Amino acid sequence: MGNVERYRILAWANTGYKWAKILFLAQIPVIATPSLSYGFYTGLGLDLVIGHVNSHIQAHVGSGFTVYVDPSIKSHIYGLNLVALGAFVYLIWKTKPKSESSQ
Repeated sequence: MGNVERYRILAWANTGYKWAKILFLAQIPVIATPSLSYGFYTGLGLDLVIGHVNSHIQAHVGSGFTVYVDPSIKSHIYGLNLVALGAFVYLIWKTKPKSESSQ
């Protein structure tokens, strides 16, 4: 593999990690307030939610995106997608710069 190919692979990996972090960060919140609801997951979602819900743990397989504006929403629901949170923390840890002492 030549230097040009190595550079392209490294450049793609850095860009890929950046966009993956943004994608997972967007999937972390699960919110429903009076008049607004937001939820987003890709692949797998495991939500831990509090508020007026039937179940405090909700699982999703597949993908979904919800932004819903409706004045008839009366309850408050707040939560986190634990899968997305774990993936985001892992990517932050994986891409953090190496310290000078560990090189």
